Amino acid sequence: MDKEIEIFKKLLFFNRDYFGKMGYTHYVEEIYNVNSLENIFCVCSFCNDELSKKITFTFCSSVKESIEKVIEVYLTENNSTSIDIPTFLAYKELKRKIRHEDTEKYWFKVDPKRLEESIQEQLAKIIALLNTDLHKIFTTDEWIDIPTHDPRDDY
Repeated sequence: MDKEIEIFKKLLFFNRDYFGKMGYTHYVEEIYNVNSLENIFCVCSFCNDELSKKITFTFCSSVKESIEKVIEVYLTENNSTSIDIPTFLAYKELKRKIRHEDTEKYWFKVDPKRLEESIQEQLAKIIALLNTDLHKIFTTDEWIDIPTHDPRDDY
């Protein structure tokens, strides 16, 4: 398997106790495009069965330098509604309907030249954010609806 994916999984799994303390005890891991020579996607989820919520981390490993390496983090409720942390942060700052470009400055970008340290830094940043006002959304029945711009609205 791809070395980058292995590093990501190891560092994420290292934080499993933190998610366990938040009630996310069930861990699921899926790898997509395993036989691809270009992109491999690793999707790891921590599930809170009591709240019917899931925290999903996605990391794409790519041989193409033009593809930016980013860790995506989503919170899904009842296997349907989901929000990602960058959208939440953009909405918190802008207090309006969110466009894709509003979220870019909040992405968890990984520096491929310092892969392991960069992944570790981004995961630490994510966990720090989960200890802010996001904590209530992740650990209780509370939810937030964020209005987002759908490009189809432009036609």
